[in-house]
Amino acid sequence: MQIILAVMMIGSQTTEPATQPASAPVPLQRLQAEAQVAGLPRRQLNSIADLFRFEQRGSFLFVRCTIEDIDEHTRLIIPGDASIITLRPMGQRPLAGADENEPRDFNFLQQEFVGPTSLQVNTTVILGAGRLTLARETEDANATSSVQLLQDPPPPDAVPNPDEPPVRLYVSKLKSDGSPDLQVRHTAQSFRELCLQYPQDINQYVRPILRELKQESAVFAPDAKLAWQVLSEDWKPSQSLIEKVRALVGKLDAGDFKQRSAAMEELKGLGQPAAIVLLKTDRSKLSAEQQGAVDSLLESYVLVSNDQAAKLREDLDFLIDTLSSDDPQLRQLAWQRLEKLTNVQVQFDPAADPAARADAIERLRASLKK
Repeated sequence: MQIILAVMMIGSQTTEPATQPASAPVPLQRLQAEAQVAGLPRRQLNSIADLFRFEQRGSFLFVRCTIEDIDEHTRLIIPGDASIITLRPMGQRPLAGADENEPRDFNFLQQEFVGPTSLQVNTTVILGAGRLTLARETEDANATSSVQLLQDPPPPDAVPNPDEPPVRLYVSKLKSDGSPDLQVRHTAQSFRELCLQYPQDINQYVRPILRELKQESAVFAPDAKLAWQVLSEDWKPSQSLIEKVRALVGKLDAGDFKQRSAAMEELKGLGQPAAIVLLKTDRSKLSAEQQGAVDSLLESYVLVSNDQAAKLREDLDFLIDTLSSDDPQLRQLAWQRLEKLTNVQVQFDPAADPAARADAIERLRASLKK
């Protein structure tokens, strides 16, 4: 399956109030856009968050439009949102019990007209024949700004082609005369790898778009194994767990194959906690066979280098993202880490319900960006 994401954006934006003063002129572009959608049926939503479900699957992005019960081009109305939003479903409705890995195709367009200079911002999300396009185009009389994130994952089990990286990030800004003002190009073998290698540009150019679509936490909540690797230094395993792991490691070079195999399976069954104990274990006295078995077990738990993990332990965005994790222990560890690194003014309860946590995370992120 191919996935292409393109994002066009500029710096901070403000949205027009839902009701403008009577004396405020209506931009010609808006009048034209309103005329184009005047005859469309309407559907009201409580929030833009009700429209999409973005997530990372493996190392790549996936999106599903959660409104699959309409069959014609429809204007979406969201209270307090003055933008013009339309959704065009494509193809047949999914059958009951259909594989959610095959979502219905759709075309989403949001048009915003901002400020006295008639700044126009178009945001598009299209899913068609397995290809996903997320785009934002921003233009006024002074400049055109563009960010493009292109993600084209290889077929299953295919060897990545180093000459054609599946993920590319392009950033550009053109002045009114067409001359370039900013040009950036990054490539990676996956979306996750791109985020790890170029976090500053991801945070500056990609996050704001997903944040406005209310999908930031869904996309950037880190892989649980990665978060555990990063925060493992702050987690204290019980003495009983340490002793159990040591005993099992001692059997990994036993003369009896069944005993070695049983020990390995039990270590695997202990999962992440056992992996963290092993990461902290002095392995200098282990036999070659024990070393090989431990390396094999840890392979799926060590996702980044020690240097990258150390950087992420100091990365406020990563720690805030971890507050969205489904694992309450990870949320607690991330919160404790944030308290050590910052003068936190916003309170966060790792045990609160998802809605309360989401509200606190949004306020926390805003407070730390001041």
